[in-house]
Parts: sequence; C-alpha cells; structure tokens
Amino acid sequence: REVVNFVAPIVKNYDKIAFTQKYGQSYIYWLFYTKYDPGNYQSQAHLIESQSGDVGQVTQIDNIEFRDFHWPSDVNIASLFIGNDLDLPMRFIEQTSGARLLREIYFSNGQLAFRIVEKK
Repeated sequence: REVVNFVAPIVKNYDKIAFTQKYGQSYIYWLFYTKYDPGNYQSQAHLIESQSGDVGQVTQIDNIEFRDFHWPSDVNIASLFIGNDLDLPMRFIEQTSGARLLREIYFSNGQLAFRIVEKK
C-alpha cells in the first residue's frame, strides 16, 4: 500500500515505470489500492497464464510494466523503478549518473521491502 500511495500521485511524471514481480503479481496491489477503474483494466489486460495455471499475469497497465529487472543491466528500460534490494542494489544506483533514490519502504520487521528509484 505504501508503494502505491507514494507512486500514484507521480505516475504521470514518467514515461515508463518498471515494477518488480518479486513479491508475486504486483499489478493486483496497484489495481486494489488505486481503486483502478475496472473498465480501463479490462480493456488493456492481457493475462499470461503461468505454468501453475493460476489466474494469470498482467505485464502492463498504462505506463507501468510489471516485470523482473536488475540494475544496472536494465537501467534504460524505464524512468522510474520500483524493486527490492536484488533488483536495485544501492551500490550500483550510487554509481549511475542521473539516478536518484526517491524512497525506501520497509517491512514491519525492518527488512527493506522496496526501493523507488528515478532515472533521468
């Protein structure tokens, strides 16, 4: 919820956003916490069935791409990244020109859950 509350007001400031899939189907949280219009969702949802045959995976909603990525090899795929420490290692972010850490969000046990990083 905290990620969505932080990103939703600024989502239109970015051409493309990469949102990690490391915690499962993150698009569901985006839809729920933004109260996303079901008609808009249904018009663009292209479910990709997983190997386990579950409800499927959505890879994009508007300018948000729900995908796996890793910094620095994928640094040019988006202008805003939402990921965990494995996706967005701080040592590489600090070495990347135009990269800026916007926020870190933690689980209740104090472990890092998400980093939100801007790349200009």
